[in-house]
Order: sequence, then C-alpha cells, then structure tokens
Amino acid sequence: MKRLKVFFMAVVMILAVQIVSVSVTCDAQAATTTTTAKKKTGLYKEAGRYYYYVNGKKIKTQWKTINGKRYYFGSKYHAVTYHNKIGGKLYVFDTAGRLLTGSGSRIVRVGQYSYYVNKYGNPSRGWLCLPDKNLYYADSWGRFYKNRTLEGISFNSKGQAVKNDMRSLKLECMGVVKNITNSKMSQSQKLRACWNYVVSRTYYSSAYYPNLNQNNWWRATARRTLATGRGNCYGYACAFAALAREIGYDPYVICGRVPGSRDGAGDGYTRHSWVIINGLHYDPEGQAKGWHTGVYGSYGYGMDNQIQKKVNFRTGSGN
Repeated sequence: MKRLKVFFMAVVMILAVQIVSVSVTCDAQAATTTTTAKKKTGLYKEAGRYYYYVNGKKIKTQWKTINGKRYYFGSKYHAVTYHNKIGGKLYVFDTAGRLLTGSGSRIVRVGQYSYYVNKYGNPSRGWLCLPDKNLYYADSWGRFYKNRTLEGISFNSKGQAVKNDMRSLKLECMGVVKNITNSKMSQSQKLRACWNYVVSRTYYSSAYYPNLNQNNWWRATARRTLATGRGNCYGYACAFAALAREIGYDPYVICGRVPGSRDGAGDGYTRHSWVIINGLHYDPEGQAKGWHTGVYGSYGYGMDNQIQKKVNFRTGSGN
C-alpha cells in the first residue's frame, strides 16, 4: 500500500512539471508574438482621408512619393487635397491627395473647383487667356470664377467668360499691354507707355457721345475707341483708363465741363472728359489735340472745370 501511494505521488509530480512547462512555453510564445507583430507602414485610408504610417506612426508636414505619385501630409497628418500653399508655393491636389502634375499646363477639375496648373502642379492666378481661346479669371488660390461677374465680365459654369463687348475689351487691353510693356518695367513706366500709346494713336474725331445713364458706358466707350480708332475726349479718357486698369491702377473717368464753345452753351463751357488716378489728373485728348498739354500726373487740372460725374472704371461707382 505504501508503494502504491509513492507511485501516485510520483505521477502527480510529473504531471505538474509538464503543466508548468507547457504554461511557460505558451507564455513565452505569446510574448514573442506580441514583440514581433508588424506595425503599420504605408498609405492607409481612414474615415475618408489618406494617412502615411512609418512603424505605426503617422507622418506629417512631409512630401512622400508613393507608386510614382506625390503626396503632401500636412500638420493634421492627412494628405492635403485641393489647393494648398506649401513652402511659399501653391499646389493643387486631387481628392485622393495626389499632386496634379503632368507633361504640360492644363485645366484640371477637383470637386467643384477648376484650376489651370503647370506640369509641377502649380496653379495660375489672375486673368488667363488660354490655348482653348477662352478667357478665365482665377482667384488668389487659382480657382476659376464660375457663374459670377467681375468688372463687367460674366463667367459661365465652366469658368469661361461670356463672349460680348466686355470680354472683347479685356482681351484688347491684355493684347495692347503685352505689346507695349515688359516685365522689367515698373508700374509707373507701364502707365507712361499706356499714355504714349493712347495720345500717339490717330484717333479720328467722332461726334459720338456716350449715354452717361447707360450701364457700363465707360467700358463700351473704351472698347469702341480701341477697336475702331475713333473717339472724342470720352473715347480718349476711357481708353486710357482701361489700359491703366489693366496694369493694376484704379482709375476714375471724369465727366465734366471746361471753357469752350463746342457745345454752344451760353455759359461758355463745353463737355469734356479726362482721368484721375490716385488723385492726379491725366488728359489724353487735350495732349493729343494740343489744346491742353502737360496734364499728366498733375495735382490740379490746370484749367477752370466743373465735375459732373466721377466714375470708377473698375466698379462703376459714381455713375
């Protein structure tokens, strides 16, 4: 009986050792598995946005090339989309965060926005006359204006300027300024070039007087004079104001009266038009015709005058 008890005790001890051994082995395996589990690395889409992980951590404020596509992961870790300024430059990305590069410049659409980007993904801004022969305007982020009006020019749902006299005037001014100025000239030098262009042109005298109560008469008059080469003082003033606006000034067209007999008025005054920019006077018709010269950037008009209207060429205020 004593031997039987010893035998059973030996069996129990052996089983206990085996259980402990198995337990230790499992614990060791579990620890090894936890230690060697792979951490996230690569591009992952989470809640509609794209993130890039390196050893389980999201990267931020970094460029990354993935499968030949460039991404930028911003300060909030996700890949940026649409228009973004990075390192002082503007870039355009699609809705998946890929930089919109290409072999050349092109129009791209991202969501509701359209842009004109170069091969590096940088958008153009301002007025754009593109190879498709359409006129566009892109804001400070490079987004095309759509279904809205700017300086008398209306844009459709594609961002294209509606073809009318206002569009024609803009294209005319862009073409003239391109031909008579260059990038090395200061703004004031460009203004002098515009002045010389207007006063040296042979604008044949015209008895046409604009209807000053009509909307956009100042733009229509500028277009008529630049396109036909005909005009009176209103034509000269509006043409010069249009070119001044094209190079970044904010001119006013003055509708007034000066001493003269052309209108046959009993008070000895006649209708006349000139331009004011930053408080300074410019009279292109007086210069061209030789009856009132030297009024270029003058603090005063230099002659008795009556101002009836002062119309901002850009906004139309004062009309």
